[in-house]
This record gives sequence, C-alpha cells and structure tokens, in this order.
Amino acid sequence: PDWFATIVGGAKKHGETNYSAGLVKFHFVDRTHPITSGIPDFEIDDEAFFMLRTAPGLHVLATAPLPSTHAGEIVPQIWTYENTLPGGQPYRSFVLMEGHNYTNFSVPEFQTLILRAVAWAGKRPADALSTSIDRR
Repeated sequence: PDWFATIVGGAKKHGETNYSAGLVKFHFVDRTHPITSGIPDFEIDDEAFFMLRTAPGLHVLATAPLPSTHAGEIVPQIWTYENTLPGGQPYRSFVLMEGHNYTNFSVPEFQTLILRAVAWAGKRPADALSTSIDRR
C-alpha cells in the first residue's frame, strides 16, 4: 500500500501487476555505501518491480533494467531509507525487492548483500556478518 512507502522509502501498489519476471541485472549506483562496497554488478533470475511509490530521502543503491514488461526501463531495486518515528526515534531500513526464488540465496553476491544489510540496519559495522564475497 502507498502508506508503506513512508515507512521503508518505497512500495508497490497492492493489486497492480507491476513486476517483470526474468533475469535481473543489478547495477550498483552507490559503490561507496557500506552495504555495497566491493560487490560487483551481478544478475539473478527473479522478479524486477516498476511503478513504485517512493518517499523523499530514499537512497538508491542499485537499479536494474526490466527484462520484459516495461523493457529497458531502469528502476530502483535496492535502497536504504532513514527516517524518524513520531516522538523522535530514528530508524533505518534496507529494501531489496528481489528474493522470491530461493536459489538466489546461494549466489555469493546476494548473500553478502543481505548479511551486510542486516548488520547495517542494526547499526552494526556492515562487515560484522560478512567481510567479503565467499566463493566456496
């Protein structure tokens, strides 16, 4: 729902078909952020979303060109958002629109991204859970 964008920085509208399934090619637009530092562009087979409602202050980490519907449109897919709750309590969030295909969780870049994001959102050093891309 639209109000959700005010909490995490962006959201899709409920009931709209606003995703495209296929190869999602992430392009990192902020390579200095603690979450994305050192992670190369990569691709996964998942869903990419478009027609998102975004809030002012959304910080885009990565975009992706859409694979089919709205082909070629570049849309934010990964971002951070920091805001303050009523009463003055600051908070931060990390949003990754993908993750619908469980096989993507075995992709080293995807794992590193998620582990760093969890640490960052918890206001811990981003490398607290993952220091590099583990290519076992």
